[in-house]
Amino acid sequence: MRNSLKIALLFLSSLLPYFAYNQTDCITGKIESGGVPLGFVNVKVEGHQLGAISATDGSFIIKNVPAGSHRLIFSAVGYVKKSTITVQVNQNTPCAHVGKVEMTEDIFSLDEFVVAPNLVETHITKSPIKVEVYRPALLLKSGNPTNLMEAVGMMNGLQEVMACGVCNTNAISMNGLPGAYTAILIDGSPVYGNLAAVYGLNSIPLSMVDRIEVIKGPMSTLYGSEALAGVINVITKTAGENETYNVDVLGTTHKEFFANTYLSKKTKKMGVIGGLHYGSSRHFEDRNNDGFGDAVQFDRFSVFSKLNGKTAKDRKYSAAVKYYYEDRRNGVADYLNGNNYKLFKGSDSVYGESILTHRAELFGSVDMVKDNKLRLDYSLSHHFQDSYYGDAHYVATQQIGFLNLLGTRNKGNHLFTYGLTNRLQAYDDNTFATSDSTETGIVNRPDNQWIKGVFVQDDWDLSEKWTVSAGVRLDHYSAHGFIPAPRVSFKYTPGRWSTFRINYGTGFRIVNLFTEDHAFVTGQRQVILEERLNPERSQSVMLNWNSLLSGKKFNGSIDADVFYTHFSNIITPDYDTPGEIRYANSAAGARSMGASLTFSQQFDFPISYRIGLTYLNTEINEQNEAGEWESNPLEYAPIISGNALLTWGWKKKHLEFSYSARVVGPMTLPEVFDLDVHGNLLGESRPTRSEAYSRHTIQVNYKPKGKSFELFGGVQNIFDYTQPLSPLSGYNDPNFNSGFSPNFDTAYNVAGLMGREVFVGLRWKK
Repeated sequence: MRNSLKIALLFLSSLLPYFAYNQTDCITGKIESGGVPLGFVNVKVEGHQLGAISATDGSFIIKNVPAGSHRLIFSAVGYVKKSTITVQVNQNTPCAHVGKVEMTEDIFSLDEFVVAPNLVETHITKSPIKVEVYRPALLLKSGNPTNLMEAVGMMNGLQEVMACGVCNTNAISMNGLPGAYTAILIDGSPVYGNLAAVYGLNSIPLSMVDRIEVIKGPMSTLYGSEALAGVINVITKTAGENETYNVDVLGTTHKEFFANTYLSKKTKKMGVIGGLHYGSSRHFEDRNNDGFGDAVQFDRFSVFSKLNGKTAKDRKYSAAVKYYYEDRRNGVADYLNGNNYKLFKGSDSVYGESILTHRAELFGSVDMVKDNKLRLDYSLSHHFQDSYYGDAHYVATQQIGFLNLLGTRNKGNHLFTYGLTNRLQAYDDNTFATSDSTETGIVNRPDNQWIKGVFVQDDWDLSEKWTVSAGVRLDHYSAHGFIPAPRVSFKYTPGRWSTFRINYGTGFRIVNLFTEDHAFVTGQRQVILEERLNPERSQSVMLNWNSLLSGKKFNGSIDADVFYTHFSNIITPDYDTPGEIRYANSAAGARSMGASLTFSQQFDFPISYRIGLTYLNTEINEQNEAGEWESNPLEYAPIISGNALLTWGWKKKHLEFSYSARVVGPMTLPEVFDLDVHGNLLGESRPTRSEAYSRHTIQVNYKPKGKSFELFGGVQNIFDYTQPLSPLSGYNDPNFNSGFSPNFDTAYNVAGLMGREVFVGLRWKK
């Protein structure tokens, strides 16, 4: 008996370490990013099937953790994975507390959910279609852009194209194609039509943006005719997923001032956000002595509000409204000084251009059934423009109503997406574009279109490595009948880190000439339509290779594209005849081909960089004066373009330094003739090929630890580059007041005239 008792005690004592180790406890903490609580972060105990998800206030608790030393891994979409925290769990303490955990935003967005490929949220690595994601955290390191148009310089393959050397109206060119070829979406809805694509893109402040999704290549299957070159989908912020409030102000040495405010409130069933953007510039400068202001003056503001939540039947919904106002002007000094433009609008002696814009938008979605299996997307926009180009008065309105009934269905390894679309588009102006001659005289005939469409798409997971996506869209236009747009994509994933994609698609575009190209009112050229304009069509193929880079101290990616697009019926303005702009469908077609490469790395220590480079070869087939066919490059499409961003943090001093650069290679320009001292055209035109140029920016951010504000400042265009020749020609005709010569033209705009600029600002968020 005594021996048996000894054996039992010995056995029990041998189990004491086991029981001591398996004594369970918990780990708690709070996760933040830049002083803002961060919800929905995955927290995992390395080597165990234990973890938790942080609440909206950033707090988390992991229960039933065995005693001992443990390593925690923190991960969240849009943030750099953090796995450097080790915690000691002791059974003698009620709970181990790790304190505040700081997460760093992944400015290169290697792990995202995106909407653009199939109109439902899809993980970026699973999409057969390549999607590039840009977050404000990245864009704000390159000179603190205030709106979408100013931010495109850091998006590889995209660039801002200035359409006018006086009023600086602009558009976004994707892979060298004109701005009207790219669909601009807000939360997946085509809110921006042709008129807004030229006059409204400054109305999207970055303060309302959660992320920007970019797809290159034809996306007409899902998005219709404007998506010939690609899609830019702006995803707005949602209450509860971003900071509670954000206020920032910015001032520059060009006497520009910008201010943004943003507020957010979230409850269990509903969230609401609101924002206000204001910008002003009233400084006149004429460094090139052509008599016109080098940069536009403006007053603008926009108001934005968004509501999101769930109905009583647990169906998601969202509704957003935005109003935008801009008063933009430029011209000679007498036109601008003392706000004289209000008196001289329409003057035939003092030249200036004034564009007054009012724009209202409503957009959102609502689930028709639970779990987002059937959804109704809607948008409604009204764009009004009252503008003067010298003595030419141009008034235009455009309304767009959009309904998209979208359904999804999973069946085995297939995801079917299907939908019915209705788009009502009404355009009217005071030019001959919307008028007609009758026996009783000239009558107004607004351009009203009802576009009905149906589409279906199948994303099919053939295996763990192969995915195919195929779809087709069929739209009906009253003037052109039915127009189909098929597309097919393949994705091959040979391993965990690399992905190959190939996309083929067709595109089409209904041309709304006078809403897209306002050259018929600015300058003194006469517009000549050589024929009835038919829809432009395209066939495109794109190959993409993406490889993720990951190590103990860094993550990053390599992304490479090769693309080719052939166009038929393409329409481009012909400036070859002095005093005229001619438009016609090209009988021989055009092509755009090229390649792009983006490389990025972000380290655990505070250094990150990103480099992008795009090569383009664009050609349009045209007949010369002898009637022979020849190939000429498309205008304003640079052969080479690129950008770079380098950031370095000095944690001890709470400083971050950023350097960014934008390089634009040679491009073809319209044929423009200057005048001699008597006002006659010179025999030789200006160079029709520009020189390469670059612009560089440095920036410093100061954010004290534990504070909710940060100060920033820097210098844009460090080396003070401006284009060597005025964008204007014919402004110095001695026989006419400046701007009113028959040879006055505003099209020779390469890089703008904004010189070196110092900026400072304050950002406060929590």
